[in-house]
Amino acid sequence: DNRKTMKDWVEAGVDVMLVDYPCVIMDILGMKTQVEDYKPTPKKNPKNDTTQEANDNKVFFENKVDTLVETIKDEDGDKSRTAALSITILPQKYAVPPLLKLTRHRKPQTRQNAVWALGFFHDDEIISNRLQSLLQDKNAAVRRAAVFALKRLGSAQSAQTLMDMIKTETNVEVKYEIVRTLGAFGDRNAAFTLAEVLNKEKSWYLKGACVESLGQLGGNIAMKALSNILVTDAGEDAAWARDKAAWALAAMGEKAIPRLVDALRDNEEAARRRAGWAMIKIGTPAAPTLVSLLRDVKKETRDRAAQALGWIQDDYTIDALLWALKDKEPAVAVSAAWALGRIGNADALSTLEDFVHSKNEEVRENVVEATERITANTRGGKRQ
Repeated sequence: DNRKTMKDWVEAGVDVMLVDYPCVIMDILGMKTQVEDYKPTPKKNPKNDTTQEANDNKVFFENKVDTLVETIKDEDGDKSRTAALSITILPQKYAVPPLLKLTRHRKPQTRQNAVWALGFFHDDEIISNRLQSLLQDKNAAVRRAAVFALKRLGSAQSAQTLMDMIKTETNVEVKYEIVRTLGAFGDRNAAFTLAEVLNKEKSWYLKGACVESLGQLGGNIAMKALSNILVTDAGEDAAWARDKAAWALAAMGEKAIPRLVDALRDNEEAARRRAGWAMIKIGTPAAPTLVSLLRDVKKETRDRAAQALGWIQDDYTIDALLWALKDKEPAVAVSAAWALGRIGNADALSTLEDFVHSKNEEVRENVVEATERITANTRGGKRQ
C-alpha cells in the first residue's frame, strides 16, 4: 500500500504487480480512470491493413515452414521429430503441401515424421487419400505412422482399407495400431475382423488390443469374442487381455450378464473372479441373476455369487443370502454372512443370531462379525 515503493518498482521496470485496487497503480502511472477521457485513435483502412498483414504473415509462415521442412530431413532423429512436431502448429495451408511432398522422400525417417505430422491437421480428402496410399509403404514405421495419422484425423472412411490391410500385414506393431484405430473409429462392421484377429493371433499383446477395441465397438460379435477370452486360461501372458475382456463386458451392461454367468460357472478360479467383478460393476441389474446363482450346483459359483452380492449391497438380496447361510458348503455360508454384514440391514440380525453357535468355526466367526457390523451400522445410522 506504499505508493512511493510502488512507483519505484514501476520505474525500475517490474513486470507484474498485485494490488488491492487497480486505481492506485493507474494513478501512479498517470492513467485516466474516467471512461469519457478515452479517445479512440482514428481507424485505418481495414482493407489495406488486412492485405498487408496477410502478406506479412505469408512470408513469415513460408520461411518457418521452409526451415522446419529442411530439419525434418535431418539425419538426427530427435531433430527431425521435433521439427515435425513444431510444424503442426503452423497454418494448414502453409504446412500441409510441403509435408505431402516429404511423404515421397527417399529416406524412411523423413517419410515417417512427415506422415506423423499430417495426423495433427484437419482431415481432408487429399491428406486422407495420400495416407491411405502410404499404408502400402515398404517401411513398417511409415505404415504405422500412416495408421496413426488416420486415427488422429478421424478418417473413418479408411476403416475398410484398414480391415483389408490387417489380413496381409506381417508387422505386429503395425497390426496393433490398426486394431486400436478400428476401435477408435467405432464402426461395428470391424467387429468381425477384430474377432478373427483375436482368434488367430498368438501374440497376447495384439490380442489385448483387440479386446480393447471390441469393447469400444460393442455388439453381439464383440460380446461373444470377449466372453471366449474371459474363460481362456493362457497363463500370465493372457492376464491383461482377460482383465480387459471382463471390464469391456461389464461396460456393455445387462446384455452381457448371460455371458458372465457362463464364466461364473467356469472351472478356473481366475475366470470366476473376473466375471464376479464384472457383475459387481454392472451393479443392481445383475443382482437377480446372482441371487439365482446362489442355488447353482457348483459351490464355487455359489460362493462367488454371494461375494458379488455383498459388494453390490442391494437390500433386495437379503432373504436369498439368509437362505444361503444354510448352505452345506461352509465357504458359501461364510461368504453369505460376510455379504449380509456388508449390506448392513438390521432385518438380517435375527436370522444371523441363529447361526452364532454354528458347528463350523469360520462360519461362526463371520456370523458374529456380520452381526457386530450391522449393529454398529444401525447405531451409527450409516453403512460401511
